[in-house]
Amino acid sequence: MKIKPSFFKKFSETLCENFLNSHINNITHVSKNSFLITFSKNRNEKMFFDLSGNDPFIGLINGDVSISTLLDATSDTLRKYLKNGYVINIEQLNGDRILQFTYKITDELYNNLTRYLILEFLPLRTNLIILYEDKVILLASYFKSLTSYCPIL
Repeated sequence: MKIKPSFFKKFSETLCENFLNSHINNITHVSKNSFLITFSKNRNEKMFFDLSGNDPFIGLINGDVSISTLLDATSDTLRKYLKNGYVINIEQLNGDRILQFTYKITDELYNNLTRYLILEFLPLRTNLIILYEDKVILLASYFKSLTSYCPIL
């Protein structure tokens, strides 16, 4: 079942109620395309999303979930750029199936930096993107070249 853009408006409001002004405690890389994010506020609820091409999914999981994480470069990179980030905004972009998390993070030199986590739930074009303050791509899970139908610039 395809996720409708109208779902994201309501879901982003729910995410704001539950996780705005909280830290990203952990990100678990469950499988190749599945992730679980735990926040400091409302620790019983976790955000689960799957970026499988045909059937992307996002939802909230209640209770204690014991899942082991994949140990690979992707999970290490995600933890590096997301863990301990302080969520200051969650919104739907352009009325589409795209969620943007704006968060602050402190680097090794104690500089406060703004970063963006963008989750695209477009069928066959799902993506997880992390952007610098100036909206330059820091990480894209499914990078497409400039010659592709839907490039990531």
